[in-house]
Amino acid sequence: GTNTVMRIGSISKPIAMMTVARLWEEGKVNLDKPIQEYVPSFPKKTVNGKPVEITLRDLVSHVAGIRHYATGKTPPSKNVNADTESPEFFSNKKFNTTEEALEMFKNDPLLFEPGTKYHYTTFGWTLISAAVEGASKEPFASHLRRLLKMLGMKNTFLDENEPIIYNRSRFYSRDKFGSLVNTPPVDCSYKWAGGGLLSTVEDLICFGNAMLYCAQADGTKYKTGYLRPETVRMLWTPHAKVHNYWQKTSFKSYGMGWSLTETGENPGGCVEWPAAAMYHTGGSVGGTSALVLLPSAQDLKETNKLGSQNPPRGVVVAVIGNVSNATYGSVALGIARRFAELCS
Repeated sequence: GTNTVMRIGSISKPIAMMTVARLWEEGKVNLDKPIQEYVPSFPKKTVNGKPVEITLRDLVSHVAGIRHYATGKTPPSKNVNADTESPEFFSNKKFNTTEEALEMFKNDPLLFEPGTKYHYTTFGWTLISAAVEGASKEPFASHLRRLLKMLGMKNTFLDENEPIIYNRSRFYSRDKFGSLVNTPPVDCSYKWAGGGLLSTVEDLICFGNAMLYCAQADGTKYKTGYLRPETVRMLWTPHAKVHNYWQKTSFKSYGMGWSLTETGENPGGCVEWPAAAMYHTGGSVGGTSALVLLPSAQDLKETNKLGSQNPPRGVVVAVIGNVSNATYGSVALGIARRFAELCS
């Protein structure tokens, strides 16, 4: 049902991004300062003998040069989407602190000079969570739980193995014959921010609506949300080094913690600023997920002429399944398109 608690994988990233954005609004983090400002223990890096700096702005857009899951003892040379090929993806080691989790990758060389290329990475978000701790002076988990409480996301949790979590699903994958089997036990304590959360369809819809409200309520007619509209627009603006990265024939990009894409048919009054759809997908051991947001054209173009309809306005679609290696992104976007057409 809609209250079943399942692994949401990388949809954890836009949720974690909300904590970073709020700290930025409060003046507690500077997106352009060296990461050592907030995580002094993280080693300074060089690329080809040249000293380089990693910033939060680089990290939240996957342009910092931090590696993703390694397929063996060495980092992959290409950005491989098949996380399930990596032993690190199946890690069952418990890390008691974020600082401990940094040990998995902090001494590895960067793949390139920060800010010059795109390389999707979950480990980069472990470093982001360490920066949140350094800036807020509290554990990332505590900071995150406060956000979830404020948003009313009562069934979103850290994917911890010990606690009893009501309505938590079992987790499955398919063997070489296509039959469902139980997944091996894993521990997500190394990637709370990047892929370590459990949630429900209802909670993800709540989160999506909160993002739409933040984007639409400018404090004049409606009280501002958890983030200011201009902050949300910043998150949803494509990074210059990521534009059209995945597919040269259509618009796909990445902002700050959010993937961006066009819908193709521009239905329901949706426009292409900064993209027609904001979304994120997730892949976990025994979990696949997708979250799609389609704001309305009126909200993006005429924020002072909102009419009588209260925010949030637009379409939010969430899909979660408790099986590995499914594909829900295109399904969720298609559903969002159909609902947008019905609303037009």
